[in-house]
Amino acid sequence: MKSVRDRGLYPRIHDPDLRSPLMQAGLVWSTLDSTELPPRLDGHTLRYSDPGDVLGLLASTVGPPTGVCILEDTVVGAAGWAGLPLHVQYEALTTRAAAFVAGAMNYLRVSGPDAACLLDMLTPKDVTRLPVNRGTFVLFTTPAGTVDNEAVVLRVGEDEYLLSCGGPTKAPSWLPEARRAYPRVQVEQAGVACFNIKGPRRLEAMAQLIHADDRGALAGMRPFDACLMRTPRGVPVWVLKTKIGVEMWGDGAAMRESWFGILALPELVTPGAWDVLDVFRLECTDMVFGVYPIDLHGSTTLWEVGSGWMVDPAKPGDYVGRAALAASRGARRLWLAGLAALDGSTGVPSLGQEVFTADGDFAGYVTTSAFSPRHGRPLAFAHLKPFCRPGESLVVDGAAWVATPLPMTDVDAVVADASSGNGSGDVDHAYLEAAAVGSPA
Repeated sequence: MKSVRDRGLYPRIHDPDLRSPLMQAGLVWSTLDSTELPPRLDGHTLRYSDPGDVLGLLASTVGPPTGVCILEDTVVGAAGWAGLPLHVQYEALTTRAAAFVAGAMNYLRVSGPDAACLLDMLTPKDVTRLPVNRGTFVLFTTPAGTVDNEAVVLRVGEDEYLLSCGGPTKAPSWLPEARRAYPRVQVEQAGVACFNIKGPRRLEAMAQLIHADDRGALAGMRPFDACLMRTPRGVPVWVLKTKIGVEMWGDGAAMRESWFGILALPELVTPGAWDVLDVFRLECTDMVFGVYPIDLHGSTTLWEVGSGWMVDPAKPGDYVGRAALAASRGARRLWLAGLAALDGSTGVPSLGQEVFTADGDFAGYVTTSAFSPRHGRPLAFAHLKPFCRPGESLVVDGAAWVATPLPMTDVDAVVADASSGNGSGDVDHAYLEAAAVGSPA
């Protein structure tokens, strides 16, 4: 095994089995710190996908964004808000509610007598079993068994689905083949956008944004129920309850009306940006909250990112990547891990930062990072080589870190063990197998 000393201190480690999240083909994630958006980025004209001009409304109300998050050539959200410091957003998110813009996803409507079969061809999830008025999270796959895209799917009728795909212009890559196989299915832009609310008072906040006659239905929703409701002005919207939040899907008029409503409830709900969402994702103990295309992407199999629970061996018929997923179950090149800094004053690493063992061997890449107020230290998600295991001491940019299981439910205990020298560096294949299968979101 080559160490950093053997390889040389290259700005980017090139490993055939583990690719940097910054070196993916296709969609590329970046964050601009400047409040002045350049008209072009790497030769592309930046564009907004923002029905109702929600980002403009927020910028005029809570101050301009401190930075913007860009996926490929599209502004997908604010990194932060000038008038809402991170600690203000975090306090709202953890004690009341925070609302997040999700207008830049690619929203599709799939309809027709074979709509379920078409979607079923693109994912290991058995979409045909999804009842009407229910939602689910799916990963679309490639022929190699890797992640092609992610989506939330709502079944809004017997032969009709709404999809929110993880990428402003990206539909499932093998959708054209599926459409040829099922020509009776219509696929079109849905003409909707979405926002979601997280936090302990999220249902109370959403109740203020829907018609009074629909609030009883909201109170009775189970996780992943989807219900057709109305805004106070009578605009039809879909409301989806998830494990960790509640979402509203609607047209631009509904989005603008709802965000005016959110801004009128400052004691209950606060606009949130990507900076606090990253904190939430890392601190989340209900699920592994990875996102495409940084924590999971076209170079990671479902087993490697803890989404093996989605692979149903009993699912009838074929789908894209089925054979490859079956063959790759025991051949993981990496696993999606947690990292915790041993020293709370350690700097937050950047996306794509290299991770090394204490002996200087290349171990992986950081895919998400933020400072955690709950634990008083920076946390991160990382793609680690299989020889790393929870409890192993690691080094990021010269600072000491420790690998943790996901979700990060035992951060403080793992850090305490590592700080006392009780951490173990032995490979735990049983844990890696459990991590590969994961648990449903």
